[in-house]
Amino acid sequence: LYFIGIIYYIMTNAVIPITKAGEWRTVIDVIAVSTYVIAGLPLVWIALQELGLVNRALDQMGKLRIHALCVALFLVFGHIAMISGMLDPAILGYQAPHSMEMNHEMPASHEGHMK
Repeated sequence: LYFIGIIYYIMTNAVIPITKAGEWRTVIDVIAVSTYVIAGLPLVWIALQELGLVNRALDQMGKLRIHALCVALFLVFGHIAMISGMLDPAILGYQAPHSMEMNHEMPASHEGHMK
């Protein structure tokens, strides 16, 4: 059930503000965040089933099948989220804004350490 809180937190503190500000870097970010949120939904369904709020008409074997399907969906979406979260948005052309120019000269205090 804690995934309900996580989904709510991510939606209110990440998805909505980032979308309103137009700060998604590429579709990679959208896929990473949305599949993470989607991955929690099968776990919520399992919790509702265990609490007897859904799938009441199913026998034990039917509930077990739904449980296994939900775990599989969680794993698929969780892995998609993890893999896309590790991708560099630059592969789709994103360039980070440069606010100040980099100075490649090494400070004199560090010159002796490089020999």
